[in-house]
Amino acid sequence: IKVVEQKDLQKIDINKIRNSLPKDVFVKDLSKSLAWMGFDMAVSLGLHYLIFNMYKAGYFYALFPMFVLTGFFMWAVFVIGHDCGHGTFSEYESVNQLCGQITHGSIMVPFQAWARSHRMHHLNHNHHVKDFSFPWNHDPKYDTPGQAMLDRHPLLRAFVFPIFGYFIYLMLPVTVND
Repeated sequence: IKVVEQKDLQKIDINKIRNSLPKDVFVKDLSKSLAWMGFDMAVSLGLHYLIFNMYKAGYFYALFPMFVLTGFFMWAVFVIGHDCGHGTFSEYESVNQLCGQITHGSIMVPFQAWARSHRMHHLNHNHHVKDFSFPWNHDPKYDTPGQAMLDRHPLLRAFVFPIFGYFIYLMLPVTVND
């Protein structure tokens, strides 16, 4: 990778970044993608199995490190599903859809709903109304009454919203204001 000089920082554009990367970074390799998907899912599922058996055997002191390690590999599985959603997992849309469903399904994240909302995030990145992926990073004058109420009651946001927010996310369609 080429090193960018401090004086060139203001002149950086996407083509300079692409040209600085090795060409094989942009080649989609289905066999390599499937191998990493298989590895990450196997490790994640194996760790889940170990946790279940550790819990039954009473090894509670070992559960926290196992939870951390399992969460790491669940994140790796999510990243593979993320690549499927972007179409960078393979050249074939049907393979991307199937593998996205499998990976996200294994960690109980609805792939189609996530892909829709993630696409809207990229189309409206950092827009004060249309990008709802990062609502904590906004100007309060654009808050809806519901957002303002959650800001006034942080305990409600901390305890109730995570429980019901996931179900609301699953049930409501993604809408974009034009």
